[in-house]
Amino acid sequence: MISWFEFETEVFSRQLKMYGHVVRNSNWNETIYEYAVKFTMDEWAHAEINRMVNLLAIRMRQKSSLPSGLFWQDEKQAYFAKADSSDPQVV
Repeated sequence: MISWFEFETEVFSRQLKMYGHVVRNSNWNETIYEYAVKFTMDEWAHAEINRMVNLLAIRMRQKSSLPSGLFWQDEKQAYFAKADSSDPQVV
């Protein structure tokens, strides 16, 4: 049985909502797990997300400021350390 999940994020001041299911998981340590997700979307949504990711990659290569959105630009461990804190906005 496949469990479907809904993912929401923001890129270039646009809300993105995607649906997918877990295809693989592994643990980094005893409290942090990594999941690979296969997203399901129509061709238009796929093309739009690819366009935004390409624009984001260009901006990052140019070392200019990132567009508005939900981004983490530090080490993964720092993100999860912050997520373990009392800040409810992180995850």
